[in-house]
Amino acid sequence: MKNLINDKEFETKFDAIEVNNNIPFTIIKKDYEVKEGKPQYTDSNKFGKSGKAIAVLSEKTISKYYSKNIEYPNPINFEKLVGKNNDNNIGIFQKCHIIGYHLSAKFSNFNNIFIGTEDLNNGAMKKIENDIVNIIEQNNRKILYKVTPLYMFKKDIVPFGVLFEYESVDNKEKVYGCKFCYNIQKNHKINYFDGSNRKIENILIKNNNNLNKLQDKSNVSSKRKQYKNYYLNIKDNSFHLVYDEKKKCEKLKGIQTKFIQEVTGKKENILDNNFTICKECEEKYNTKFNEN
Repeated sequence: MKNLINDKEFETKFDAIEVNNNIPFTIIKKDYEVKEGKPQYTDSNKFGKSGKAIAVLSEKTISKYYSKNIEYPNPINFEKLVGKNNDNNIGIFQKCHIIGYHLSAKFSNFNNIFIGTEDLNNGAMKKIENDIVNIIEQNNRKILYKVTPLYMFKKDIVPFGVLFEYESVDNKEKVYGCKFCYNIQKNHKINYFDGSNRKIENILIKNNNNLNKLQDKSNVSSKRKQYKNYYLNIKDNSFHLVYDEKKKCEKLKGIQTKFIQEVTGKKENILDNNFTICKECEEKYNTKFNEN
């Protein structure tokens, strides 16, 4: 890992880099105790920044329904970087999942979000996640997946990169991988201590497009109000209204976590994905289902 930190040309390396001969090296005995469908996250508040997350992934955890209108919580220090007085950071920093939603299908968790660059999120990181999905879906594999944002120094608020480790935990031929991605943005030099940055080359970046997106923020917020949280039971293709996270629908009691997916979306769109409404939820909370 020291070679990665000391690489003077790291700002040009946008592809994932194999580490430790592509063999995981931070997975410990306790990590194997994580249950399928129940990811574990580091307490971000306790450490003052986003930390590692671990999940057991399978065909059951891959999201059956996905909405782009999910509103993600801000990771620690995100508002300092992307706010009214930091227009130069717009289009550079994003809220990135540690365990991608389409891998584990869980509601947005504050501890599962870190400060990443747009190029990392939509580039090397996305490719790794898609590769994991392909491994799982093509061969019905079960994968232990561990993702760790790494910081150069303890007081840095932005990770300089992310370590991805995975290992099969089924009875089939062993599959594993260990890759690292730099948290970098094309044509920008980032100060990971405070998130400040400067252009490396005197060229235009995407700020104008992203500023227009911010101007439409009020419209986006009003659209998001139409989206609600639901539980999908992929065992019988039913979905249930989340009216109390501490008290699920009676029909979900006893169902293993690996069969429960958490989604945010419109009732009509979920129905279009061949899921049926739980009649008990519909009758008891009909007014909530019909809200616009």
